[in-house]
Amino acid sequence: LVGNAAMIIGPREMTRGVDLERRIFLHSYRPECDPDGSALETIMTAPLVVAQWINHQYYFSTIDQDRWGAGTKTIHNAIGTIGVLSGHSGDLKRGLPLQSVSVGNRDLHEPMRLSVLIQAPLDRIGSIISRNQVLRHLFDNNWITLTARNDHHGPWYRYSQYGWTPDPPLGETQQGD
Repeated sequence: LVGNAAMIIGPREMTRGVDLERRIFLHSYRPECDPDGSALETIMTAPLVVAQWINHQYYFSTIDQDRWGAGTKTIHNAIGTIGVLSGHSGDLKRGLPLQSVSVGNRDLHEPMRLSVLIQAPLDRIGSIISRNQVLRHLFDNNWITLTARNDHHGPWYRYSQYGWTPDPPLGETQQGD
C-alpha cells in the first residue's frame, strides 16, 4: 500500500500492458453492464472511499510523523483498538509507524492526494457525487482529484464543484501556464 497515488475505475483494457509500479488501486468497471449506475455508485462509495482513507493515512503519516504518525513501532504499546503509546506514557498516536513510511532517512511514500480516473458517463458520475455527501466533501474540497471520460475514445475531463472542464493531455499546458 505504501506509494499509492491513484485509483483507476474502468475496463481492464485501460491498463493492460502498462506497468503501474504498484502505485495504483484498480477496480474493473464496465459502464455498458451498469445502465442504472448502481455498481459505479457502490464502487465510488466503498472501495474509492477506502482507497482515500489508505492514501491519507500514508499522506499524513509521511508529512508530519510526530503529529500524525505513530513514531517507531519498537516501543509501541497498543491501547485497545484506538491507537498506541510510545513506551508506557505519552500522547496517543493513531497514524502509521515510522517503519511503514520510511527506511532510515529515505521516504517510502511520496505524499500526494489521491487521483481518481474513471471511465463512465460524466453525467452518471456527477449524479452519484451529488447524491452522496461523503463524495461531495472529498471531491469538492479537493481531497481527491477526479478525472473522467465518457468512453475509451473520449477526451478526459476534470471534475470540480462547478462542473466538468477539459483536462489537457500529458505534456500539454493550459494557456498562461
